[in-house]
Amino acid sequence: MPGRIIKNPAALASSDLGAPAQVPLPIGDTISAVRTKSITDAKQEEVASGIWECTPGVWRRTIVGAEFAHFLQGRCTFEGDDGQVLHFAAGDSVLFEPNSLGKWTIHETTRKVFVVF
Repeated sequence: MPGRIIKNPAALASSDLGAPAQVPLPIGDTISAVRTKSITDAKQEEVASGIWECTPGVWRRTIVGAEFAHFLQGRCTFEGDDGQVLHFAAGDSVLFEPNSLGKWTIHETTRKVFVVF
C-alpha cells in the first residue's frame, strides 16, 4: 500500500478517535482524557502515527522516541525538563528529539497529527 489517508482530521468527531483513556502520569486534580486514532499498521513497531486529542489538564510526557506533530486545534504548553517552554496553538508544528521529557499543560482541548519514530 503506497499510503494511508485520513480526510480532514481536524473535522473528525471526537468519538471517531476512539474511546477516551486517562493520561498515564497526571499532575493535580484535573485528569486529562486522550483519544487516539492510529493510521499505522499495528505490526510496524518502529513508527507510530495518527491523530491525538486531549482534554485540559496537566501531566508528564512519557514518549521517549522522537516525535513530529502538527497541531490542528486547541492551545497547550510544554515545559521540558531542560527548562525550555514551548507554547502551541492550531497551525503550529514541532519536532521533539528523543527523550524530550517534561510537563504538558493542556489549556483547551487540543488535537494534533503525530508521527513517533
